[in-house]
Amino acid sequence: MVMVYLRSTLVADMDKDRKKELRKLSKQIVEQHSAELRRDLASRNSAPFGSDEYLRNEIALRQRERSDQGQPAPDADLLARLCPELRILLDAELAAGNRVVETFGGWPVAGAVFVMLAEPFRKRSVTLPADVVFREINDPHWWKAEYDHEPTHHVLACRF
Repeated sequence: MVMVYLRSTLVADMDKDRKKELRKLSKQIVEQHSAELRRDLASRNSAPFGSDEYLRNEIALRQRERSDQGQPAPDADLLARLCPELRILLDAELAAGNRVVETFGGWPVAGAVFVMLAEPFRKRSVTLPADVVFREINDPHWWKAEYDHEPTHHVLACRF
């Protein structure tokens, strides 16, 4: 309250030219920030602003941001250690637009690598590499599905 009173007192004490100059400067700042915001929005969402497609894209973006909050960045060293059999499947998923949201090592056994994808598998391989097993987990506490390389216990899983 005090700040508003002081501000209004300061503005009231200004001459008309100074008030006009201050309003013009304020308008320029608002226009500049609006232009920056529009550029930022356009770089994230190519659909026309306000269209149904734009809104769908924004909702999907917000859901991804919420689901990724608090998650550590994928570990490049762990991804490099992923067995070649699962690496082929991971590369196909990444090429289809899926993304890695979580990696960790040492589970389910020491030396194992675990990789979680953001979305359900997009490329379901009919012919799996040797020693790779596909499982539908469908447990919301864990994940939707996984590929497990049994000799190494490396796992490529996906969220719902």
